Amino acid sequence: MKAHIAALCIFAMAATCWAGELSPVACEPGSALSSRQLYIRTSGFKPGEAGSGLVSSQARVGTISGKGWTFKLAIDASTTSAKAPDTIRLDFSGRGQFAGVPSTPLKTTRTARNLYQGEFGPVEVQATIGLTTVPICVKGQYVKSGPNRYMILTFGTAMQGKCNFDGKELPVRIIDGDNDLQAGKPWQKRTFGRSIAVVPGDTVAVDTGDGTFAKDVRRACYGSPVEVGGKWYDVTVSDDGKQISAKPVTITAGKLRINHPKWSCLLIGKKFVMPLEGGTEPVSVPAGDYVMRTYEEFSAPDDKGNRAQLAVSLRPTATTSKVKIQADNTNDLAIGSPLRGTVKVVKRGSQYMLGLALTDAAGRPIGNLQTYGGKRPPKPRVTVKDAAGAKVYETSLEYG
Repeated sequence: MKAHIAALCIFAMAATCWAGELSPVACEPGSALSSRQLYIRTSGFKPGEAGSGLVSSQARVGTISGKGWTFKLAIDASTTSAKAPDTIRLDFSGRGQFAGVPSTPLKTTRTARNLYQGEFGPVEVQATIGLTTVPICVKGQYVKSGPNRYMILTFGTAMQGKCNFDGKELPVRIIDGDNDLQAGKPWQKRTFGRSIAVVPGDTVAVDTGDGTFAKDVRRACYGSPVEVGGKWYDVTVSDDGKQISAKPVTITAGKLRINHPKWSCLLIGKKFVMPLEGGTEPVSVPAGDYVMRTYEEFSAPDDKGNRAQLAVSLRPTATTSKVKIQADNTNDLAIGSPLRGTVKVVKRGSQYMLGLALTDAAGRPIGNLQTYGGKRPPKPRVTVKDAAGAKVYETSLEYG
């Protein structure tokens, strides 16, 4: 009887060892798989009101809203003598009162005739929303061109705890991905006729390295399994949002091989939404039929660590967007480079219009192409020759 009771106690401990306490943390804006920028445009700015705690008479207040919250931000100055805006004030109460609220410097990046550009952050602030205080990392850009102005913002906030993965305790973050400032929103698949789309949710991030979440991080869409150490786990947040758990699950998987130095993509399947990233080595994927919605590819780095980059345009209903992962097999996919250029000629009256269409290894259109350091490649040159091979015309093509 004693041995039996001891065994029950051991089992009970094993069954609950996956749970860990969650705490709110700020994180790098853009670290969520579905990170979305927030915009304030010209019509969203109003002059600052007297008595609202602003310094400059030229201050402007903008309003942004998310799921269940409304914030106000002021483009202000640190002193009344400042010649240009140099401070961003953040009113998370939404009342438009800026005395004592968090603020961050606005750094000028460009000025010209009737043009001002500045950027701020990333900066960590404490956002008090109702009775809750949430740490948030904020960064953004502000532009004023003549009478027009706009601001782009990105927030980063998460809940962090520790989970046991096959006997090893690792830090885990559930990163807010839909701007509701809460953890535990799963990704949802939507079908519109023949098209498949997803409603983004939160991101699961498991740090298998030094705990800084700067490298060696396994990421997954909340609601789909994550692979850690060759095994699959469901990571979930408790209903009260206070605990996190990692439960091992059995997944029938295959491998996907895309033979490029560095790449990333998003696969939508019947059960799971799988964000993948890798290199020349195959990566593990739950077996099944998927539609690829995004694909980016990066070259090997140059001596400064920069990579050339391309993005492939994918149509959900196209055959070339479908990916089948067979169990216990390595499934090769031809996508991305090498690129193929096709010159198209259109005659309009006595004029000829030349255009260049870039496609990937399977004929998919290229949506974006950048060389090292984020620059565009040199302008393509086209030479027209007659039947005898003599050059009759030469020009360069413009991107657009």
